[in-house]
Amino acid sequence: MESKAIQNYILLGLSVRYLEDCQTNFPAHGESYILANIDGIIRFFEENNLPVTRRACDDLISFRKKLKKTKKEYKLSVSDVSNLHEIISHIKSTLMAESKGKIVYIVTDKKYAIEKLLNDPSSLLSTGVYSKLPDLAKYDFSNGCRCIAFNLPTSAAFHLMRGIECILRKFYCSNVKTTDRTPDLMWGSMLDHLEIIFKGDSSKKIIFDHLRNIKNSFRNPTQHPDMKYDIDEVQDLLNVSIDVINRITKLIK
Repeated sequence: MESKAIQNYILLGLSVRYLEDCQTNFPAHGESYILANIDGIIRFFEENNLPVTRRACDDLISFRKKLKKTKKEYKLSVSDVSNLHEIISHIKSTLMAESKGKIVYIVTDKKYAIEKLLNDPSSLLSTGVYSKLPDLAKYDFSNGCRCIAFNLPTSAAFHLMRGIECILRKFYCSNVKTTDRTPDLMWGSMLDHLEIIFKGDSSKKIIFDHLRNIKNSFRNPTQHPDMKYDIDEVQDLLNVSIDVINRITKLIK
């Protein structure tokens, strides 16, 4: 999957229209004139997987080569204009036919900024927290954010739960000797053991309460095959996940 700026499609339309409407005495050279617009649309076809339309540009490329050899002050002749109009008309027909098979999906606004969800999930956490996460937790947190951006709430919940469980396991293992650990290293058994070890520690009780709530309200239901989340529910889960990740990561040795 690739991200493409809508602006590029608008610029393509403007360039095609400019070449469609060009007239005698239009400048050939210069940043915004004929050659620049020809270069722009050819580059767009190459960069945006439009091979049929790109192959239809042979005449346009030949026209460009001829025009490139002219002097800097050269302006289009009557025959240049006629030739270019015919070439662009052919390319436009091919482009319209090929583009019918190209679908573009637009991500919609969420409670969190789309740019952060897709490209900068670490910024949703406190400074320095993301870099301290285990690789698997980074993977799951990032993918959970991406799933929210792409309106895949149940998938997002799955990733967020895996990520938190990975962080909980790291916290547990950093505080409990190998010989004393629960054998299965499952969410519930680790949490039960930690609550015994840190009984009376109010600062950690807040974290354990959060983890218990997430386990009972989200993690366990997420494992059920009939469970589905809507986009608002999973964004609430992301909010809770961010808080508990920030808190527990600060305590990992």
